[in-house]
Amino acid sequence: MKKNIGITLLLAFNLQLSAQQSTLAQKLDEYLLSLAVAHQFNGTVLVAVKGQIVLQKGYGWKNAAANSFNDANTIFQIGSGTKPFTATVILKLQEQGKLSVQDKISTYLPAYPGGDRITIENLLTNTSGVPGYNVEETDTIAWTPVSKELILGLFENSPLEFTPGSTYKYSNAGYFLLGMIIEKVTGESYEQAVRNMIFAPLQMTHSGFDFINSKDSIKATGYAKMNDTEQRPAHLIDSSVSYSAGAMYSTTGDLFKWVSSFTNNKLLSADDWKKAFTPYKENYGDGFFIDSINGENYIGHPGGIMGFGSYFTYFPKKEVTIILLSNFFDETNLITLPVQELSAIVFNKPYSLYQQKQTVAINDTVFNQYTGTYALSGNPRRTMMIAKENNQPVTIIYGQATLHMVFQTDTKFLFKELPGAAGEFIVAAGKPTKMLISQNGLFEWIKIK
Repeated sequence: MKKNIGITLLLAFNLQLSAQQSTLAQKLDEYLLSLAVAHQFNGTVLVAVKGQIVLQKGYGWKNAAANSFNDANTIFQIGSGTKPFTATVILKLQEQGKLSVQDKISTYLPAYPGGDRITIENLLTNTSGVPGYNVEETDTIAWTPVSKELILGLFENSPLEFTPGSTYKYSNAGYFLLGMIIEKVTGESYEQAVRNMIFAPLQMTHSGFDFINSKDSIKATGYAKMNDTEQRPAHLIDSSVSYSAGAMYSTTGDLFKWVSSFTNNKLLSADDWKKAFTPYKENYGDGFFIDSINGENYIGHPGGIMGFGSYFTYFPKKEVTIILLSNFFDETNLITLPVQELSAIVFNKPYSLYQQKQTVAINDTVFNQYTGTYALSGNPRRTMMIAKENNQPVTIIYGQATLHMVFQTDTKFLFKELPGAAGEFIVAAGKPTKMLISQNGLFEWIKIK
């Protein structure tokens, strides 16, 4: 495949954009094109400022075999981007007086072991201690419809990993249980409850759940491999497996309607949105990550499922929305969606166009000294781990991403997935003591174990 074939024509910019917005749109597009030609992004992007869409455009193949390209209307699976929708339905049911997030889950799922120790809020905030469940692309059991009992069997008889409410740990299983609670309370399927409470009020007409069986011609093919010579479609996971933890599909336009609802109180009251956007443990609220990028606080959620990746972020103080949907997700060589870089462009921070990085082999003995856990100076609750995954040096940011390290020297490195970011290990008396990471600022991470 020629590199220039897999890139869509530039959509005409809205004539109503100001000169400043048009310049911003051109910068965003130039950066995304630099990713697309290197197969570092294949999907659709929407960026809006103060409610006005600045850029909405598709990049790369929608279906390589059919020679069709992504555009503003392409449908993608969003994986764990489903979780905020599940959380919103729960909060809506609470507003309606049909449940309380303080209820024990045994009230609704009496057969679940230890359910009298776990609240709905524990499930919402990933503080339940319920073990997670995951499936791989090669797990044939995930390719066809399964019963809820089968998925429950993957985790329900395992002991809690910690006392509910004491610790944060991301859990697909917790959100699976929330879907079952929604069905119990509403008397309808989880999917129908989401349609009634969210899709219909917001007119999200291109969103749904059973992606595998959708006949919509504008849905994307999900790829596990994407380069100049090979485009391998991924084995898709049936929606009954990912369910309320990750079964949704959508478009950038529909998701923009969703994000816009955060401020118009169309779905929830201002107080309930405020609660959802308040961190409970770590940086997770009721179905949302709350953190900062480039010095600006955001609300958002990433998602990854075989062949697809997603990320939506909303920066409330700047009224900026960034939505990325991708139909190229390779779990063996993770490509992180470029929220960091796009927000840098929007906020007029330093950035550079994507360039392929050359790897310098690092001696195992040297690298093994660096492995371990590092805590952010000034905020020791924020940690990351340096390790090897599939024999590749990686930085693991718990609950968010795994970044592949590209060493330039024995101490200096770049991140494959984060253009513009760089790091260096500081060694004293023959031992690494800390790690410095430059990414729109200099951050010090202390080695703690």
